[in-house]
Amino acid sequence: SLGIISDDLAEMSRGRRARDIRLSTQEQQLLTSLVRLIGNLCYECQYNQDLLRTTLVPSSEKCDVTTTAGNDTRNALHVLLTCTTYATSCFTLREWGVIAIRNALQDNSRNQAMVAELVAQDPVQSADLEHAGIRVKLDSKGKVSLSKIDEEQEKIAEVVDEDD
Repeated sequence: SLGIISDDLAEMSRGRRARDIRLSTQEQQLLTSLVRLIGNLCYECQYNQDLLRTTLVPSSEKCDVTTTAGNDTRNALHVLLTCTTYATSCFTLREWGVIAIRNALQDNSRNQAMVAELVAQDPVQSADLEHAGIRVKLDSKGKVSLSKIDEEQEKIAEVVDEDD
């Protein structure tokens, strides 16, 4: 299933930047075909759109998956959205991913509401950002912000000086 493939790829690419993830031709073709199939099945079909939201997809044992609810329960719509992670490795997957997500959300307020409730879970602080002197922060509402590392260190130094 798409969930198992997605979990296997997530495990293989753990710790890598999105642009460094490389999919084999077979993986690209399989992922793209499954995403394309889901997108076509959801096109103007409320029943299939609802199935995508209501069908629970267990995570594989070797992959730690948490959703915005903080547990390992996820649905097929979560899995479809996760496939966009691999879009940098495959142009066709990116394009079909956009179409599939559009078809899954079009005229379906429940699916749209579920996606609207998603929040970022962890900021990704890459070595490139660190080297550029930029820190990624995530506030309690899931809003991402950037700051200069030097400014953060100055604020920490000020707090330390005040304590002395």
